[in-house]
Amino acid sequence: MKIKAKNFKLLILPLLLLLSTTNLSAQEKTPTAKAMPMKHDMANMSGMGDMAGMENMKGMVHDHKPISIPEGAETPKINIAIFQDKKDGFNLHISVADFELEPPEFESTFMISPAQSSIAMNEKFVVDGHAHLYVNGKKISRVYGNYLHLPSGLFNPGINMIMVSLNAHSHDVWTLNNNQIMATLIINPKLKKLVLQGFSSSPIK
Repeated sequence: MKIKAKNFKLLILPLLLLLSTTNLSAQEKTPTAKAMPMKHDMANMSGMGDMAGMENMKGMVHDHKPISIPEGAETPKINIAIFQDKKDGFNLHISVADFELEPPEFESTFMISPAQSSIAMNEKFVVDGHAHLYVNGKKISRVYGNYLHLPSGLFNPGINMIMVSLNAHSHDVWTLNNNQIMATLIINPKLKKLVLQGFSSSPIK
C-alpha cells in the first residue's frame, strides 16, 4: 500500500512529538523553583533576584512577626552548607557568628533587659535565639545546634529549597533594616552538582 507524502507527514509528526516528550532527562523534567508551590509566606529576600527563578520571592514576609536587632547589638550572621549522607538524606551545617544559637532554657538576660545588663552602653552585645528550618516552604523544626540530619523523605525528586531563619526565643524573626536574617540553598538531589544556588542575607565573611 502506497502512502502519499502528505499523509506520511501527518502520521510521523505525532510520533516525533511523543518521542521528544518521553526522552527528557531528569534535569529537564524537574520543575523550576519559580513553579514550585510555596506553603507559607517567606521573608523579605532582598538580593534573591540574582538567583534564577526566585524573583517571585522578593518582598514576602514570614509567618512569624519580625523583630529588629536592638541598638547596640552585633548583627547576627549565618551561612549554611549541605552534604550527602552516606546512609540516607543529607547533613546540614549551620554556621553562625555574633549570635547565640541555643535552646530557650539558656536565654540570655541581655534580651530580657539590655539596659539593665552589666554591659557598658558603648559596648556591643550579642542577641540569642534559635533557628527555624524550612524545606520547600514547609516548617520542619526548630534548630538549637549547628548540625542537623535531613532524611531523604523531606525532599522532592527535583529542585528543592532549604531555608534557615534566625529567630528570637519568642519565635519572632530577627531582622535588620526590615530584612529577615536567613540563608537558603537550592538543591537537586538527582544531579551530581547537589547545590545549584545559595544565598545569605547576612553572610559570614
